[in-house]
Amino acid sequence: MTPIESESLVETAKTANGILTKLIGPAAEEWGGIISDNLKPRRLKNQIRNLKKVQQIVQDEGLKLRNVNLKVLFPYLENVSLEEDESLQNMWANLFTNYLCKCNPNNYCLSQHSFAIIFR
Repeated sequence: MTPIESESLVETAKTANGILTKLIGPAAEEWGGIISDNLKPRRLKNQIRNLKKVQQIVQDEGLKLRNVNLKVLFPYLENVSLEEDESLQNMWANLFTNYLCKCNPNNYCLSQHSFAIIFR
């Protein structure tokens, strides 16, 4: 391919990209919004379900809690919102409860940084 042909091909690709973006872009954005609107309630339901599990564990065990670090909270909420499997929801609840607990019965304590990495 000559340099002129190569340059012409690049210009054609740019033109095609511009046309496709104008034609499909708004539809793709709208479709993405529809999907997002349908997933938000589902994800929120998963978060609430898991936080109720955490609350129940804390109440049953009479645990003392520490303040939540946002670096830990946000990855936890993001990931637990995607989990619908009940056994994995239980694992997430237990893991987050272990993070929240000031005193671990096994005297084993992971740093807040470690939990932030785990929750990612």
